[in-house]
Amino acid sequence: MKFDWLDGKPAAYGAVMWTNLNTGESDGMDTENGKLTLKLPPGEYGFATQMATDNGDAKVYGVDDLAVKGETAKFTVDGRRAKPMKYNVDATDVEKRKLYGIPSKAERQGHKSGFALKAELTGPANAAKPYSYSLVDFVDKGIPADPSFTTRNDSPPDRPARSPGSVAP
Repeated sequence: MKFDWLDGKPAAYGAVMWTNLNTGESDGMDTENGKLTLKLPPGEYGFATQMATDNGDAKVYGVDDLAVKGETAKFTVDGRRAKPMKYNVDATDVEKRKLYGIPSKAERQGHKSGFALKAELTGPANAAKPYSYSLVDFVDKGIPADPSFTTRNDSPPDRPARSPGSVAP
């Protein structure tokens, strides 16, 4: 498994969480050199992936399905395909983070894995009224071509929150 950053170079940090979509078994692994090897028994798997810069100021998320049939398979998390996850919040002075999503391939209409994103944003230290935002977005069939979303103080999301990077069958 290979993790390529936005510029195509190996990612400083990469992580994958996989779930066997038939049995529900799951596990995860991370790397700091842009590569890792997984040994998985045959089955259908959902993969939630994350890459980050050394200081964590930018993150790239992906989700994909893969059928493991026993032979060796190569899998690349291609950050060059990532789109900015634009999010809007009511506060104008919030410290925004650089978030990106790798859209799931259009031909994957039968995509089985979902994805939950959670990001914490805080206001500046000198804000008159301290505040924070917990951004949560859940998609149940891969990552859409436009992974943007809006959060407002007066309308909290009505979708269930899950743990960051979880794979939902």
